[in-house]
Amino acid sequence: GQLHETNYNRSRSLLVVEGSIEDLKHRYSTNYEASASTVRRMILRLAIVDRIPVLRTANLEETCILILDLANNLDSFVLGFPSRYNSVPLGPRPRAGERSKDILVEQLCCVRGVSSDMARKLLKPYRSMKAFITALESKSDPVEWLVNGSGTTRKLQTPCAIRVVETLAGQAALETHKFRDRLLSINGLTAPVVTKLLGVTPTEEELASILANEKDPVGWVQTQCALVSRIPAKALVKEVLGESNLRYEQFRERLFSIPGFSPAGAARLL
Repeated sequence: GQLHETNYNRSRSLLVVEGSIEDLKHRYSTNYEASASTVRRMILRLAIVDRIPVLRTANLEETCILILDLANNLDSFVLGFPSRYNSVPLGPRPRAGERSKDILVEQLCCVRGVSSDMARKLLKPYRSMKAFITALESKSDPVEWLVNGSGTTRKLQTPCAIRVVETLAGQAALETHKFRDRLLSINGLTAPVVTKLLGVTPTEEELASILANEKDPVGWVQTQCALVSRIPAKALVKEVLGESNLRYEQFRERLFSIPGFSPAGAARLL
């Protein structure tokens, strides 16, 4: 899960890592070493810098037993906390000579492909990792935002930007970017046209809803994007709604194919 999505208290938190790091081989067979390294660095970072206890369990059964033991003995753990320790500051604390910004940079560098120089430039406008994540989540297409500079002079390559967004904001934040890629795969749809269209309807669900309620969905696409011709607009509608929603367009084409039937006459009839 994403830690930033929970309202957790780091001074009263416990992280349980279930299973072996070797299990990553089944999911990341091509990038196992990099993935395993990222997990190890995360565990070390949480335990040493953030001071969050990290426990390892072999499987789900062992995790459940651990949670039950914790629940059954929670009062003794909390009430039995020695009073002489209460003044000890809990939670993350910079090491000697370490600045808080350095901690953020090191955290972002855990994402494969992000160098310390790149991380520092990306995080420069933000006081915390939460602020950076909030900025990511506020964008309809955070991947494109990172690729285009995200308010800095440095730009990320698309594969690296995808990993950053997926790691910090989750899979849901990638939906608009995936939709953009699908639209760009349609012959005749250029990047400026797709960008303009996504500015009107950033998600596939919104676009599908609008097109489904239009008498002439192909014409609507042309109205929104003056640079697009009817053929790629038709391909877009087919991609989003399917062949069955092109009945109006097919009828229009049949009328235009009738000898002596002018486009103006066909338009009046439609």
